[in-house]
Amino acid sequence: MSLELLYKGLFIAVFSTVFTFNLTAEGSILSWWDKLIQRLPAWLEKPLGGCSYCMAGQIALWYYFFLEDYSFVNHIFFITATIFITHLTMFIYDRTE
Repeated sequence: MSLELLYKGLFIAVFSTVFTFNLTAEGSILSWWDKLIQRLPAWLEKPLGGCSYCMAGQIALWYYFFLEDYSFVNHIFFITATIFITHLTMFIYDRTE
């Protein structure tokens, strides 16, 4: 897996964390989205913004299909690495609050 893919995984992880914790928080610009998805079943709500791990994994899953050279092993690794980077991002995020 290339360094460029890890960079994209970092971008997805940061986006998912900021989206789920900042942009959809009460009083934020997308708070309506959080209220909307909370009405859905958990299996739909979590990847749509209710859980940053689930959202990052889902974005990584679908993003990888748009790459030119498909490799199943790299696809699984990209999803796993993105979720791990999300965990690191959330650890750093939690330390700064």
